[in-house]
Amino acid sequence: MPLITPNTAQRNVINTWLDNYVTRPHPLLGREGAVCPYVPAARRQGSVLIRVAATLPAGDPRPRDRLLTTPDAARTWLRSVFDDALQQFENHPWPRRGRHLNSLVVVLQDLGPEHWAEIDRSHAEVKTEVMARGLMAGQFHPHCPAPAAHNAAFPVNCSPVPLIVIRRMARHDHLFAEDPIHIQAYERHFRTDGPDSADHPDSSPH
Repeated sequence: MPLITPNTAQRNVINTWLDNYVTRPHPLLGREGAVCPYVPAARRQGSVLIRVAATLPAGDPRPRDRLLTTPDAARTWLRSVFDDALQQFENHPWPRRGRHLNSLVVVLQDLGPEHWAEIDRSHAEVKTEVMARGLMAGQFHPHCPAPAAHNAAFPVNCSPVPLIVIRRMARHDHLFAEDPIHIQAYERHFRTDGPDSADHPDSSPH
């Protein structure tokens, strides 16, 4: 299912979350600075793209809530969403400068709370493939258990709606390399990437 442009309400939910949480410090984060220090620079540059993954195209008369009725169905759908998101990220005409700031936010509008845990499982399944492409994927939902890198007791990836994020790999992502394959992908990427991989959030793009 191709990713679609969000409506005004969906865009407002994401922008409010970015404004009030992602771009601000948090006392439980375990370090100084915003939850994600890259987002302010990315938004200034126009490098945050918001899309929606719907189970049905607009106007389809079938009831949406009958399509994702089992964990297997939800996971199959989520795998297709990850595939579509990766393809759109790699083919999108991003700004030519500051490519390390590029981020794709995908809202999972039809995924009910009973299947939010499948986002975490699907993310774990695709992580190696994503890192091998020099990218990173993040999973977010209201009950996401993923911990902050500097405080394992703080579930940092909570969001008001379920979503995934695709972005380029940054130098700090060694913190998320959990096994030798991830470490190899990280090291291979930064051996071969050019000077535009500089990942200070406010560095001047090359």
